[in-house]
Order: sequence, then C-alpha cells, then structure tokens
Amino acid sequence: MSDRLPDQVDVAKFMPFMEALASRSTYVLELGVGNGNGSTRAFLRGLKRSAATGKLFISVDNDTTRPQERPDVEYWYPVYGDSRDQDTLLKVDLISMSRPPDVLYIDTEHTYEQMQRELEVWSPLAAFNTLWMFHDVHMLGTYNHMTDAIKEFAERTGKWVYQTMDEDSHGLGLMTWKTLTMPLIQSSGI
Repeated sequence: MSDRLPDQVDVAKFMPFMEALASRSTYVLELGVGNGNGSTRAFLRGLKRSAATGKLFISVDNDTTRPQERPDVEYWYPVYGDSRDQDTLLKVDLISMSRPPDVLYIDTEHTYEQMQRELEVWSPLAAFNTLWMFHDVHMLGTYNHMTDAIKEFAERTGKWVYQTMDEDSHGLGLMTWKTLTMPLIQSSGI
C-alpha cells in the first residue's frame, strides 16, 4: 500500500496506538475501512513490524470500492458484506478458520442499533485476549449514544469491561475481558 493519501484526519491521533497494538498482534479484524488511509494503514504498518508468524488482517466493508488504498501483503483479505449480517461473519470465519482476533476494530455506521447488532454478530469470534476498539464514541465533541450499546453489552454478558480512552478526534473506546486490566493500553500514550 502506498501512502498516496494523507493519514485520515479524524483517526490520525490514534494511528500510532493502533500501529503499536498491531505490532504485537497476529490477527486484526477491522469492520469499516474508509479509504484505507486511517485504521487500515495503521494496522498494516504494525502488522508489518510484527515478528509473528501466521499473520492475518481482515477488513470488512459493505462498499466494494473500499479501501481505495489496498494493503499489498499476502495476509490481507477484504470481505464485502453488511457487518450486521451473519453471512459476513461466516465469510470471515472461513478465512480465519475460527481463530479469535487479537484486535477487533469497529468504525461503521455509528448508531446505537448498528453497534448493538454488530456486537451480537461478532462477539462469538472474540476471546479473552481480544481487544475491541471503537471509533466515534464522541462525535464532534458530543457523547455518541452508540456507546450505550457497548456498555450494555459489556454489562449484560458480564465478561467485558468498556472504557473510553479519549474523547478527542471523535473518541476512541476500548473493551477488554473483565478479568484483564488496562495498564498496558493506558501506558501506550493516547
């Protein structure tokens, strides 16, 4: 992937954090890719730095023209379909061979209903070591009601804990397994 487009402005603040996480990962699953110059670029840079074997990077989007800038590695797979649809999950599950992602990033429609459905659909893939990341938890400086779906999911399952990491740049939220703590994430500098 070339860096033809500048880094995506509303994600640029979080890109070093995303890159650092991906550099310690083997499998990143991204829902919503945009032009490929934001999270896709950051995750790719990190995975390229990772010494892990068996790397996997799957990007899910409903728009077959996305991303405009496509990763140029053999371990990247685009999956086209609605992120609320079980059939899209099945496509990803076939590629990953039911392997849980290290990072599961969601940046799609930014509505409560969309997020509620995505959490329901994608949670079977997540394991105790999966870090969920959510962009746009504070859109244009205002709390996004979509975040309530994440908090409700965490409370209902009793397995996960949600934390808003930053409210700038439309906000970034993280969800981890309840028995794990976030000091490593908090020390990453976002």
